[in-house]
Amino acid sequence: MEGDREEKTVERQVPHDSKSFQQMPTQSTSSLQMTRALSVPSPRPQLAVCGVACRLPGSSNSAGEFWRTLEAKTDCFSAVPPERWDHASVFSVDADAPGKTYAREAAFIDRVEMFDNSFFAVSAAEARQMDPQQRHMLEVSYEAFVSAGYSRESLRGSTTSVFVGCTNYDWEKRVQQGAGCVLSKIGSLAFTGQSSCLIANRVSRVMDLRGASMTIDTATSSSLVALDVAAREVRGGRSETALVGGVNLMLSPQLFIALCKTRMLAPDCRCKTFDASANGYARGEGVIAIVLESLETARRRNRPVLALVRGTAACHDGTAPSLTAPRRDSQVRLMREALIDAGGVLGRSVAYIEAHGTGTKLGDPIEVGALREVYGEGRDKRSPLVVGALKTNIGHLEGAAGLAGFLKLVLVLQQRRAPANLHFRSLNPHIDIQGFPVLFPTETVPLEPPAAAGGKLIGAVSSFGFGGQNAHAIVEEGDRDAFRSLVAPPAPSLFPESVTFPLPPLRSNSDMVEDGTNTVEAMEKPAVGFLTQKGENWLAGGVVFGFSATERKKADRLLSCLSLR
Repeated sequence: MEGDREEKTVERQVPHDSKSFQQMPTQSTSSLQMTRALSVPSPRPQLAVCGVACRLPGSSNSAGEFWRTLEAKTDCFSAVPPERWDHASVFSVDADAPGKTYAREAAFIDRVEMFDNSFFAVSAAEARQMDPQQRHMLEVSYEAFVSAGYSRESLRGSTTSVFVGCTNYDWEKRVQQGAGCVLSKIGSLAFTGQSSCLIANRVSRVMDLRGASMTIDTATSSSLVALDVAAREVRGGRSETALVGGVNLMLSPQLFIALCKTRMLAPDCRCKTFDASANGYARGEGVIAIVLESLETARRRNRPVLALVRGTAACHDGTAPSLTAPRRDSQVRLMREALIDAGGVLGRSVAYIEAHGTGTKLGDPIEVGALREVYGEGRDKRSPLVVGALKTNIGHLEGAAGLAGFLKLVLVLQQRRAPANLHFRSLNPHIDIQGFPVLFPTETVPLEPPAAAGGKLIGAVSSFGFGGQNAHAIVEEGDRDAFRSLVAPPAPSLFPESVTFPLPPLRSNSDMVEDGTNTVEAMEKPAVGFLTQKGENWLAGGVVFGFSATERKKADRLLSCLSLR
């Protein structure tokens, strides 16, 4: 996030020849050389991405659906769903109106209220008190393990670690508003239901995972920092497997109001990354989980290898002109450290970057300047760096943004093509690309490894936190055959031979209160079923589906035809 203070400093820092931009603190060459000399890594195991799962805007409830959303150039923004809150009561075109937001739209996931509590042995009473971010992280983590081929027995008691990035906790606000902050209405399960640590810890508890388990909050870089922590955990031998997650759900209008007061949000509710009209970001929500193992372990266990995490880095900006202002030299250092961590990968060998790209006048020029310095050096004009901007499709997922960008990068590498950035018409005049072979795609473009890459298709992803904590990862394409089942449309042949539908799930959690009363009403929701194999190995080969009442009837007919029911 780059807010009002950052927007006001743009004249001081952009263009690059302005006086105050030259006065920004920079790292000396000798200091940088020392940093690089101290950071040369010893040989270390390569890391494999073995499973992925997601809930993302545009009804993207699988990696395949997410990819099709991107290739279709889908703008996933919409009005606030009425079951979230009465947005008309908090909307005003006047940015200074107290208690109001000028943002009409954001990018939402489907059926945020749905949860099958019995599947995870959670009581109905407890589920009603649980932050939906806890609920969805459970479901998506389960799906990620399924996609990696895990069984319940193989996970139980293992040193598998869980690291989840999350920075927003609207559920606590919603519960407090619903209870009217009356102390006598606080129940015994409110503490665990609102505790941020349990977004990660509950996954470990339910699945009996004995490795490290923590929810990480570094603002908008949270989930990519979680990836960096997980990579070091697996490389260090403390865990053979790590689940990395990111979650961001918008359940209250309060943050919309606060962000509008700092002018961080774009009035038209669109991220216009790298464009001359860039004027703020748009909000989005989502849940992502990936399963990470050493490549040696993945090969031994016959796991799918969807991508290789070659290197990661995380660092803080240090002193900056303001609390939330980004620093170019810090981003340069971050990217170089990630390349070194990847075993000395050359910047010019990287074909694709998934940018942080919030669509702000200050942030975009600084980020492209850093990319130019690191990835433009010695680059062949015939192999321009392709720079993607996921936030133009699904908005800024804040604490989950980094892992959403990582998932897109994995898909781009596997498909060997980069989908279009939306809302890009003309380059921000403060972005200097002279002598920098770079492409901001407005249509899907094919990707080929640069000559320096030795035939390997390599990409990178950035995520920057407004508090100054940043992360960067270098990723190499994996086994294409292993990935095809994830991007293929669902087919009956994917169904297990033995299936069962659990009992109808829990009703949705308490609806938000918009009228100032203390009434809390439950909302009816569609039925949902988890389709799993019977027996003890409930994680082995399972497939997860959500059904409305109408869809359930269609599914029953389909399963009858397949003699599966």
